[in-house]
Amino acid sequence: MGFQIYLFRKGLEKGFNSEELLLRALNFYSKEKSLDFEFDKTHIIRTSKGKPFLDFSKIRFYNRMNEDDIKELHFNISHSDGHWAIIIGEKNCGLDIQVDRPCDFVNIIDRFFSGEEKNQVLEAVKLGGENLGRKEFFKLWTAREACGKYVGEGFFYKEKPNCIIRNLKIEPDLFMAYCLGEEDEVAISETNFM
Repeated sequence: MGFQIYLFRKGLEKGFNSEELLLRALNFYSKEKSLDFEFDKTHIIRTSKGKPFLDFSKIRFYNRMNEDDIKELHFNISHSDGHWAIIIGEKNCGLDIQVDRPCDFVNIIDRFFSGEEKNQVLEAVKLGGENLGRKEFFKLWTAREACGKYVGEGFFYKEKPNCIIRNLKIEPDLFMAYCLGEEDEVAISETNFM
């Protein structure tokens, strides 16, 4: 079935909170995939680190199209500057979005990035100035954050997992990265879940 990414531009500025958008996205996905289930907030629980996931002890649904039982459904959410996004699929996944904005990225890379990542950003600064360096910074930041969400430890994960990381540039100032356990189809669509 692959993965689905929904992007809701400025969704958090339209009066929705992240939990409302999560439920709307899960139910939108359920309809799109012909699942016979409606999600509500009682189906969502959190890890000790705050990552939300579905409580499958309360969920029983199947795909009416081919009657295959779905054993698991994973998702990961991200938001930046009012934009909100989610990736949904039957396997573990991680997602991050970031809006390009002025920041002290040189200080940040010194504190949080590996030597290799730091060199990539500094090389971009040499080649194209601060603007290109900042874009490389956000590209690496979203990849690292998506990977950390994939393992459930956040940005400061201890060991890089064996996974597939893909960076996407949605528009000149909106960066997105997702992380999956293996190569798979990923569809991306913009929506307002209405």
